[in-house]
Amino acid sequence: MLPKPRFFLDRLLHRYRLDADMNEEIEFHIGQRAQELTRRGLEPEEALRRARLEFGAMERYKERCRETRRFHLLHDFLSDLRYGVRTLRNAPGFAIVAVLTLALGIGTNSAIFSLVHSVLLKALPVADPAKLHVVNWSRDQKWNWPESLQMDNYGWGGRTGNGRYVDNSFSLDVFHDFRTHAKSFSEVFGFGYPADVNADGAMVNAQLVSGNFFSALGVQPAAGRLFIDKDDLLQSDPVAVISYEFWRDHFSSDAKIVGHKLLVNTHPLTIIGVAPQGFFGVHPRTSVDVYAPLHMEAELNTMGEPAPKPGEPAYCLRPNLWWVEVMGRLAPGVKPEQAQAELNGLMLQQLAILGIKNVDPARGPRVEVHPGRRGLDELKEDFSQPLLVLSCIVGLVLLIACGNVANLLLVRGTTRTREIAVRLSLGARRARIVRQLLTESLLLAGMGAALGLVFAVWTSRLLLTLLAPPQVGYVLSAHVDGVVIAFTALVAIITSAVFGVVPAFRSGQVELTSALKSSGSATLAPREAKLSKALVISQVSLSILLLVGAGLFVRTLNNLRNTNLGFDRSNLLLFGLDPTLSGYHGQKLRSLLDEITAQLQLVPGVRSVAFAHVTPISDNMSGGDVGGDLPGHANDEAEAMYNVVGTDYFQTMRMKLLAGRNFGPQDTLSSTPVAVISKRLAGKLFGKESPIGHTLHKDVHVAKYKRDLQIIGVVADAKYADVKSDVNTYFLPYAQAQEVLLRGPSFVVRTRIDPHAVVAGVRRAVAQVDPQLPIRDLRTQVEQIDLSLSQEILFADLTSTFGALALALACVGLYGTMAYSVSRRTREIGIRVALGADRQSLRAMVLREGLLVVAIGIVIGIPAAIGLSRLVASLLWGVRPIDVQTLIAAPLLMMLVAIVAIAVPTHRATRVDPMLALRCE
Repeated sequence: MLPKPRFFLDRLLHRYRLDADMNEEIEFHIGQRAQELTRRGLEPEEALRRARLEFGAMERYKERCRETRRFHLLHDFLSDLRYGVRTLRNAPGFAIVAVLTLALGIGTNSAIFSLVHSVLLKALPVADPAKLHVVNWSRDQKWNWPESLQMDNYGWGGRTGNGRYVDNSFSLDVFHDFRTHAKSFSEVFGFGYPADVNADGAMVNAQLVSGNFFSALGVQPAAGRLFIDKDDLLQSDPVAVISYEFWRDHFSSDAKIVGHKLLVNTHPLTIIGVAPQGFFGVHPRTSVDVYAPLHMEAELNTMGEPAPKPGEPAYCLRPNLWWVEVMGRLAPGVKPEQAQAELNGLMLQQLAILGIKNVDPARGPRVEVHPGRRGLDELKEDFSQPLLVLSCIVGLVLLIACGNVANLLLVRGTTRTREIAVRLSLGARRARIVRQLLTESLLLAGMGAALGLVFAVWTSRLLLTLLAPPQVGYVLSAHVDGVVIAFTALVAIITSAVFGVVPAFRSGQVELTSALKSSGSATLAPREAKLSKALVISQVSLSILLLVGAGLFVRTLNNLRNTNLGFDRSNLLLFGLDPTLSGYHGQKLRSLLDEITAQLQLVPGVRSVAFAHVTPISDNMSGGDVGGDLPGHANDEAEAMYNVVGTDYFQTMRMKLLAGRNFGPQDTLSSTPVAVISKRLAGKLFGKESPIGHTLHKDVHVAKYKRDLQIIGVVADAKYADVKSDVNTYFLPYAQAQEVLLRGPSFVVRTRIDPHAVVAGVRRAVAQVDPQLPIRDLRTQVEQIDLSLSQEILFADLTSTFGALALALACVGLYGTMAYSVSRRTREIGIRVALGADRQSLRAMVLREGLLVVAIGIVIGIPAAIGLSRLVASLLWGVRPIDVQTLIAAPLLMMLVAIVAIAVPTHRATRVDPMLALRCE
């Protein structure tokens, strides 16, 4: 029969009563033996002394008795913990340095883990996310849709490692077929990609979803109700659900929000409910503010397509438009492979209706079903590599911190030699001493972890801002929750073992005779001194790794920031509009753009204004293959990006026109289509011959038409999609562009003064034309470039910070080692001085000893740094992994800082008084 819990609790909480009973029993046995010896004729005092000697080491017997109890290990641990607290309280300097060092190491690791958990591991905030699955389709890269279908895909697409092209969007017909006939899923729901909309004059993100979207995810409303199937019918009333954050920020959490009319893209929608707090949909990239039923795409036109001609169906209803993304919950007992086979059969039936029959299963489209617990896990591709690199960096910092604390413990162990020897002589076992010292290490790690969690709260927020700036709009968060706390506790335990085991075992191996004879001087024995130097060497080696990494990333960032962009980035203000969302179309839209341009020209401080379909370095260019008509080059094709720009674009951007002319008033919808091409594209298609007057053959897929362009000018090469890529570009005049390319124009404003000083004037100018026209993405060109380089800035900043931290920790360890080395050699130095050694030779001796340790660490660290730098070669730009400048600068910096760290011990060695040094021994 097992003892009752009350019995265990009583034994756990009343240990002192048990000890008192044990002491009483031992004293009883000793007293009985003393009485027996007294009866034999010994004096009472001598009899008691003889009885105690016969009994032996009392404390040893007490320990053996305690070990027979249940919970004795817990009792010992609590006792060791209390003793450790008292010991650290008596050495506050050591405790503060050790705890702060560990807090930095553990805190940075906890901060990075909070990001890893949030970005890569955490599931959607919905009911039972493990059962969610994402439905995609893939095809061989060489398989193409029939040209007669004119297929359009509005979802996410990309190539995979197995050579297939993957897409996540289906037509509305295919989605309805999946939902109606798929038996492998208990729920199938669909949604469009989040898009910008004009909601009551504010630019927000909206998403169109099926009627069962919220019920399938298992979320409950914060107010009102969420969509049901009846809301997603063509004849249903126009309704909307808003996010909790949008309700809080734009409606001040108005309890009467249900029934309120929200004007979205000039269409009134009735708000029927509020999504729960923290729910952001299934796209981790984007926070959704407004949800509307799928059938509302015909009115809201979030894809920005031209209105259908009379008698034609709405664009979103066409079977050749694949724009609905699909997820579902597997039915009980169904495996993903079974669901995949069923959905693939349903999709083939829909393809047959479109006229695509006898699809080759190896090359043609086929359905794929993947786990969807994280929704559309697009963040993994963006952030996996950065977070892996950062995890390695902070791991190195933690190792350096562990080496530093281990060094401190080794040195501190020398001051406790006499204490440990006394405890051993009183009967304590060596294993018990080691366990006590390991408990003290765990206490240090626990205190460092507790302080590190506070540090991690602040650090994780900073890292989150650097990793994903607010302008990007990613839905990322980093909280110190239970998972992060558990990770921190685990790191603390492992860390305590890493830095505590060797010093504990070294301290436990004490020679009793020599230790009890000594005066307890705090000097390292030769074996411990070698171990201390080995720890410093490892710290220097790891610091070299971080310093080389920091140098490579800083040079990469400098190269990117100083690269020639082909235009003048200074004094440029950028912002975007989307007048089509406010009902502007055709000539009315063109007139609006001209009127806004005229108003912006009147703003004080503005030099020139132009508009473009895409602004430079926005990672938002479109393009395709183009060709020329030059004999001998007629078969040459080049992939080129295009941009649609206003008349003054090249002047405003300060891009040099190399040949021909700029766009002018003669370029209209009714005139010959023209283009200006880049120097790079001209060389590719026409060689050394002038391209002016020749024809550029192109296919602007997004514009839904094909035509040739007459080349009227050549402009200097410039960067467009990003800073790193050199691309072929050509430009089309806004006056000749189809309306689909007029949607969402961006303005570029060249200023005479700081661009930030004209922001208020720019807002007033736009409001004078239309106060309900929201401005988006207002920033300077320099800010946009920095935004595109956010990952490079993150790496440069963090590796520099952690490299400096590692350098400081390594030098603190070096200082401690050299200071105790000088202390250990005080007598030797005193003799040298007495024999006539000058200060210069003593200084050289100490400096040589310290720099030798640093040199060994550098020699070990450089090859390791070269090897690891190859792993981050894909993150570098304009810098080779074996960069001579960095490989020279990092060791030199290490040496310079090391000399500073050794300076104080060196000075102390030269001030040794030989008389005092000899007396102290």
